[in-house]
Amino acid sequence: MENTTPTKVFLHGGFWKLRDACAQAMWDYNRETFGITKPEIMTLHGSFGKGLQSFDHAEGKRLLSEEDIQNLKAASLDLNNHEYLKKIDEATKSLKETLKNNDFTTIALKTAPAGLVDIIEEFKHKVAIIWTGPVERVPKSSTWETKYNYYQAPEEGDKLLDMKVPIVIVSPWTGNARMSAIIDKKFMPQYRSLLPKGTIYIPTDLSFPGFHDLASMRLKPTSKFSYYIFALAEGLRDRMIESANVKAADLDAEEELIRSQHLSSAELEEKIDDINMRRASQLHLGFRWKSFRDMDTVDSVFREFCPVDHAVQFVTDPKMKKYVKEVVEVKINRPDKVGRKYQVDVTPERGTNVYIISQMDSKLLESKTQSMISWMATGEKSFNPATTNWQGVYGTRALKGLPSSSSSRN
Repeated sequence: MENTTPTKVFLHGGFWKLRDACAQAMWDYNRETFGITKPEIMTLHGSFGKGLQSFDHAEGKRLLSEEDIQNLKAASLDLNNHEYLKKIDEATKSLKETLKNNDFTTIALKTAPAGLVDIIEEFKHKVAIIWTGPVERVPKSSTWETKYNYYQAPEEGDKLLDMKVPIVIVSPWTGNARMSAIIDKKFMPQYRSLLPKGTIYIPTDLSFPGFHDLASMRLKPTSKFSYYIFALAEGLRDRMIESANVKAADLDAEEELIRSQHLSSAELEEKIDDINMRRASQLHLGFRWKSFRDMDTVDSVFREFCPVDHAVQFVTDPKMKKYVKEVVEVKINRPDKVGRKYQVDVTPERGTNVYIISQMDSKLLESKTQSMISWMATGEKSFNPATTNWQGVYGTRALKGLPSSSSSRN
């Protein structure tokens, strides 16, 4: 929320020592830049092995030395050592103390709920959850599937959904926002042409032209925020491209094996449909980024950022309330937790206490995002995003390439 600084930050997942070092460095920069009080930073959960994702492997570049990154990764692999267990215990006690002392707490869950479910269960009578992007519609289908913030810890996600604690699910994609990605306007036509057809990645309102300054931004080490997040984005892009190539080969081999098993027509169709669903959801991002990486020039670099976590503001910021256009109470459950474990049923149902924001107007969020991009592009000195009059910025931004409010569908 605007003009609000957290007193505690709980880190989740990744190489836990590396994530802590990166968080400490960035919050030191925030303190120096904005004059804020640095929050207490604690580790609530770490990952290892297959639990480590592409993002985790990309972390730290340009913020820390390569030697420090590798040393911190190596020191993060043993999740049974005394130091890690002590950190987890301290963070758990701190979070429980906060929840106990608060009259009511809203938790913005921008990750999988691993390490959190039992704590939430204990305080469920005085807690609400904002969960960003756990599910989405499957391309060319009426079914749904779990996304990263759900499938990374599916059992914990199931338990959270069954807990009857109030949960608001928010994402520009499920909310049919016209801003479905953070992309420079130079690349928006090509971006839309590469999206899977018949998917919710393409909003019904195609009027958003994209952002300016994102592709042409020159990075400087003194602009620590942009210097790091663009390095993180580049590292994630390269890892996702590599991962897509590996997954594509694995899925091809799996399909070949299935077709050799002489299954009935119904069984074969079901298994091939499942593989195609995984192809659509797990490969398109890496292949799309590969296409755009090949288009990069010195003066124009394709950069794409996910808008899902930004959408938490539709719930946390009172000024955003009027931009929420439709909310549906739903039941969410995975019908097959072994076979088609990524598929999930989402149906309207009263009494579940689980709500999806199904229509949102992204005008103000677009303005906030553009202002942040402009701040980075001008060396992170021109204004303080934490104290900017966003409504005023939005009113003038149409003169610089963004539509006025009258051009957006409500």
